[in-house]
Amino acid sequence: MRIFFTCVGSSLQIFHRLAAELAALTPLESVSYSVSDRHYIERYLAQHGPLTETGEVIREWNLVIRGRARRVTPEELAAWEARLGIPSLWPAIVSDRRTYHGRLVKVRQDYAPYLTLAEMQGIMVETLETYWGLFERQRPDVVIGFTAAFFEVIPIFWVARAHGIPYLNMRSTKIANYVRLTSDPLERSDPHLEAHLARLGKRPDPALSEVAKAREFLEKARSKRVTYEGGLVRQKRRGLAAEFLRYALYALPLLGRDLWDALRRLPFDTHRYPAHATWREQTVGRAWRIL
Repeated sequence: MRIFFTCVGSSLQIFHRLAAELAALTPLESVSYSVSDRHYIERYLAQHGPLTETGEVIREWNLVIRGRARRVTPEELAAWEARLGIPSLWPAIVSDRRTYHGRLVKVRQDYAPYLTLAEMQGIMVETLETYWGLFERQRPDVVIGFTAAFFEVIPIFWVARAHGIPYLNMRSTKIANYVRLTSDPLERSDPHLEAHLARLGKRPDPALSEVAKAREFLEKARSKRVTYEGGLVRQKRRGLAAEFLRYALYALPLLGRDLWDALRRLPFDTHRYPAHATWREQTVGRAWRIL
């Protein structure tokens, strides 16, 4: 079996372990990955070693660097849309707020794009070319990914569909540790889930495991014993003076880190945010907005 995993940041650890579990059950001829967040990946590789010895690893930040440097023509865009059977590449661009909003969009409302339209289009074409070539070389039997929040996920789905390769999109259900797999990362509809629900509707057996689990969850919800995985503990609100003090304690070290990164000419990474600006927004900036 040949597998391609689309990994979003730390979801790499899930799929890397899954590959090991599958290898214990069936021979894996090839395992390839797409990865993002350069700093996380470097730490992960230092701890675990190479991801694969049989496939390829595509690094998101390299796609962005090469894509920003290229310029594509309307004819190139139209050719890709025709090849993929889609009306526009735009859904892939706007699926990721890091590509069409500001650099600090994950820490505050930052809607001014830092990428030009030409750069966005270049990134899309670079991404499509890269994954088209990988699928031609590796010919995976299945693509497994995790949500469609990053710009390369939808192009990977389009390329897989054009090659007749099934795509499994894993997503948390927010119910205990359950996940669901759909065949469309946009989750517009899914035939196998619809068929399964139809079968349940025809056999409303209380002893059926799915029904029993659903009733168990509903009972927990009614008794307020359900914990949403994204829940955060509310922090005590500090005054503006206290936030200025917090900011001052770390401002110089973080400015130094940004300067050091600039001097090292690190590759551009959409996951990497300016440390000083991020800390300012999370301390003084947040307190000022509250006031």
